[in-house]
Amino acid sequence: ASGGRWDLRSPGGDTGVVGTNAATSTAALSTGGQPYNLALEAPHVLGIVSAWVDPQLANIDVMAGTLYYEGNTTGLGNPTNTLTVESGATLEFWNAANPLDKVIVVNSAATVVNGSGSNNISGPVILTNAGTSIFNIASGTTLNLLGPVSGPGLLQTLTAGTLILNGGNSFSRGIQGYNGTIIVNGDNSVMTGYNDIENGAFVVNGIVGGATFIASSGSLSGSGTNLGAVEVNGPFAPGRTGTAGTFNVGTPAAANSLTLDGGANVTFGLGPINTSGGSVNDLIVVNGDLNLNGGSFTINPFDGVLQVGVLSPYTLITYSGSLNVPSLPWVNSVNGYNFTLDTSVPGKINLVASG
Repeated sequence: ASGGRWDLRSPGGDTGVVGTNAATSTAALSTGGQPYNLALEAPHVLGIVSAWVDPQLANIDVMAGTLYYEGNTTGLGNPTNTLTVESGATLEFWNAANPLDKVIVVNSAATVVNGSGSNNISGPVILTNAGTSIFNIASGTTLNLLGPVSGPGLLQTLTAGTLILNGGNSFSRGIQGYNGTIIVNGDNSVMTGYNDIENGAFVVNGIVGGATFIASSGSLSGSGTNLGAVEVNGPFAPGRTGTAGTFNVGTPAAANSLTLDGGANVTFGLGPINTSGGSVNDLIVVNGDLNLNGGSFTINPFDGVLQVGVLSPYTLITYSGSLNVPSLPWVNSVNGYNFTLDTSVPGKINLVASG
């Protein structure tokens, strides 16, 4: 019947013991060493759960329904062949002990689900048809894309887990974040699509090529570089939690702007020494124009102590282009300290603490 499930499963389920070949395994998918293909054509669920899979298994086509990659399953065959998830079909990961090494093609309106645990895709992922490929990462779980993501598609996240991109990505239509956390590591300078984070967290620890917009329910953080223009209308925390860092917008050779809108709240972690940036204090470096449209700044004293007085200012933001200030952000008082923003030094937004 439509929606039924069939498993190739070891008796131990997710923790079932898998041998080195079909003869020594309690569940096995054998092609007899031949490069046979596998297709899931009906809207059913096929679970491959802690099974030995013949390394010669060739192309897999999930035309409908859901294919589960689960437990101690050894892999899904030859890593040079493709696993295609067609429109309306789903590939789901569930407590997979071994990274999935396959060329994974995700068509428009196809879905990749991370249902349980921390799972890894080590092969390349291709987002096709200039459509929207959906990644649903369940709350409390992580899907780590170790290989490059390419193609003309858009990557969309809808659920509350964590998706990690690890460099070399070149998919062209950008990211649409509606929930969860997206972490971008490595060099993704050719990933030039528009990144629209309507809800959830966007963590840039590497290089992102395209423009980025953070809505009021989204957030931005990290110690990386966004080569495109950045507009923030929600929380923004340069650096990493509890550790100082620098967030860069544009480069000296390719300028771009940072706009902080009225809903932006930027949190700066500052130490007892007013050194600019480095590993001492959070810093935003804008290689281009800085636009301040209100919002607020929040100061987080790392050690509870700050330098005070006009002779010991902290530099929060540097910029190389024009400064446009329709409305200066408000700085919230904390730990008995009051703050004043100083824009009198060209190229800098400085903070003076008192108290």
